[in-house]
Amino acid sequence: VCPRCGQQMNRRNFARYSGIVVDECRVCGTYFDAGELEGVFAFVRSGGLSLSERREAEEAKRERVARVPADPRDRGA
Repeated sequence: VCPRCGQQMNRRNFARYSGIVVDECRVCGTYFDAGELEGVFAFVRSGGLSLSERREAEEAKRERVARVPADPRDRGA
């Protein structure tokens, strides 16, 4: 529960691949428990944020390719 507004918070893996799970309130933002902010800084300094962005872009590309029919005649054109 958010300490500011009392809404239910969600837990999310920071940058999807960091392994650092943070608490998020949809209204108030992100909250860090002890040591999590330092972990986020270390993740970013080590290039993890760039790696995460590349992984997300590759995943989005794979999803787009998977939705396109292999045979052009199947595209409804």
